Amino acid sequence: MDAMIAFARGLVPHRMVDATDNSTTRQTRCKDAHCCSLLPEQFAEEVQHDATLGGGPDVPVPKYPGAADREKMREFAEQLQDFYRTGGQLPIGDLMALLQDAETFGPQFVTLHLFFTQQKALVYVEAFDGWLVCEENPFLFNGDFVDRGSYSVEIMVILLAWKLAYPEHMHLARGNHEAYFGREALSWDADMNFNYGFTGEVLAKYRAQLAVWAAFQRVFLNLPLSHVVNNDVFVTHGGLPRKEDTKLADIEALDVMEITRSLEERKMHKDYNLMSDLMWADPRDIEGVSTGDRGPTTIVFGEDVTQRFLERNSLSFMIRSHEVKEQGYEWQHGKRCLTVFSAPRYCDFGDNKGAVVRLHAQKSGRMEPEILPFRSAEKPENYIRCMAFTQPGLTE
Repeated sequence: MDAMIAFARGLVPHRMVDATDNSTTRQTRCKDAHCCSLLPEQFAEEVQHDATLGGGPDVPVPKYPGAADREKMREFAEQLQDFYRTGGQLPIGDLMALLQDAETFGPQFVTLHLFFTQQKALVYVEAFDGWLVCEENPFLFNGDFVDRGSYSVEIMVILLAWKLAYPEHMHLARGNHEAYFGREALSWDADMNFNYGFTGEVLAKYRAQLAVWAAFQRVFLNLPLSHVVNNDVFVTHGGLPRKEDTKLADIEALDVMEITRSLEERKMHKDYNLMSDLMWADPRDIEGVSTGDRGPTTIVFGEDVTQRFLERNSLSFMIRSHEVKEQGYEWQHGKRCLTVFSAPRYCDFGDNKGAVVRLHAQKSGRMEPEILPFRSAEKPENYIRCMAFTQPGLTE
């Protein structure tokens, strides 16, 4: 294989879960303040009202070997995918050990990660079915691993297992659903993965263990916001910053811990908009920057913004996710901004395709994109419908 970068929105581990809806943007809100004041045990009980965790395991439960032994970690990652297909759950002790390793393994709070591939190496962005991570096939997953179906726990754990097995070749970016409450972590403030199902899923599958949920959130805090591949391609979940003269060094200098406070505090931080735009902004056929349709603090940006950012930072093009696309992808801004969305039949609605990108490293060091669309896989008998763990009291 040539060098390729593949990334997409959310991992679909073989036939576990796919979802897709390109026609409408699903917006939820809390109808009753009671929802946000539930104790973990009450919350878990309510979200299980019509969900099942599937059948019992048909294969042995894999034992987490620890991150130090890379070879055993690779075996564990493969075994874990087979185990999760049976509907089983990793024991809480092994899960917590894995999350602890994922949180503390490697540098902390890196906001911009640069990596390089050899000539003829392949980088995959968000694609596992039939392809496995290795030195010749690095992977980049571009955020929103959770809240995209009822298997967010399994997806996130598989991704982290492969990250620990191949830390230099498995790359994970933070999306707007990898939210973190910072110093308010135990206050039950409403936020993205609280409203859209991940919180309810964790508490349902691990018997209202708030410590498990908090461990996932700490891992999210350590995920980079953006990647640069071969000094050529900029990859981020949302979009480009509203500040006109933003350089890669500005992203690299972001202090995530300082910005991540309670909602009101973080909005007042001088770098809040930069962090928010990387996870939330959308490209549009406009000039400059305008207020976005995802909320008063979000933005949309035009082709001129894309051109200036890429030229200022000596980059060829950018790849982002964050939006459903009917064919799984869309080129915009003079083919310098590529949206790739890898969740087919988004949220079990519609008929949109998913897509991944394979980046081929050229002799010049430039990366040539190859787009691979795909359809939703057949669901297993014990499939849990999408949004089954959404917070009680929410409506579309």
